Amino acid sequence: MTRRFPTDRWAEAFIAVCVQNGMPDARHGCRPSHLTADEYAAVKKGTSILESAAAAFERHLHSRHGSTHAKAMCALLRAALQKCVPGAESALDRRSTETALRVFFLLAQKNYALHTANLCHAIQKRAQELAGILEVTLETVREPEPAFVVSLKKELCARYGVADVAVMVTPQPELIGGCRLIIDSERFDFSIAGSLQNLKKTLHTG
Repeated sequence: MTRRFPTDRWAEAFIAVCVQNGMPDARHGCRPSHLTADEYAAVKKGTSILESAAAAFERHLHSRHGSTHAKAMCALLRAALQKCVPGAESALDRRSTETALRVFFLLAQKNYALHTANLCHAIQKRAQELAGILEVTLETVREPEPAFVVSLKKELCARYGVADVAVMVTPQPELIGGCRLIIDSERFDFSIAGSLQNLKKTLHTG
């Protein structure tokens, strides 16, 4: 019988260790009740490193024809720790970097490595909740006007009940005009290309 991976529990633990160094909080145990801006940035950095470690592990598996070779994996992560940790900007960054690599090694040991992508998604979602931040991707033909971004952030803060919105702008010339907004798994298409596609579908079904 296949064990169900406890994604949410691992995500909570990852965040707690990143920001508290594993020390229990007096009121909430090991689960932080909120994240500061610096803590949120550290968790985000750790998540990125966790994804990179998973990619390196995947390449390692292919090169070893499916065998994990525990000693080689230990050497790989040890080298990554030595490379990443001393160069981190702050103690919080060093902690998140080391936490990410050690957590992935634990995932690999327990044969949970294939769950890394889902774990990273859960970490990001939970960190955003704790920091009161909503991350969105704004796809546009060109860089949007600052006033538009400010207005968009204000609207999204009110709609989703968050303290702040982080907007990542991605150029997409094929949109022709307008924009496309991606929030978690939701996609809102306000582009000319999207409108033309919908019109094409309507004409074909009409």
